[in-house]
Amino acid sequence: MSGAKFTPGPWVVAGTDLDGWRVDHPDGNQTVVCKVRGRVTGPPGEEKENARLIASAPDLLAACKDAAVSMDLIAEQCDRWAHEAAKGGWSTQHYDAQRLKAVLLREQAAHIRNILAKAEGGT
Repeated sequence: MSGAKFTPGPWVVAGTDLDGWRVDHPDGNQTVVCKVRGRVTGPPGEEKENARLIASAPDLLAACKDAAVSMDLIAEQCDRWAHEAAKGGWSTQHYDAQRLKAVLLREQAAHIRNILAKAEGGT
């Protein structure tokens, strides 16, 4: 997933010109990441809100990567707690709860990784 080629963040909504809202990289070189145009039938302000969402993309990408790693680490800890519960004679309810948490966290981490792959040019 690290082979993506895009303008590194941060990105900012730089303002409007005749073509719509600009999303720029504030590098001093006036690097325009993209221009966002509104739809003729769209609600007022839609293009600015779209530009804000696009400008947040590098931060969202980094946060998703961090979240997936954190979910995996927490899932591993849940597995350890489930093992301790089974080994220590704790209730099966405690064991089942920890196993379920681990499974759900891994599913969410996989979902995030699929979205990241799509964002970075994969399928």
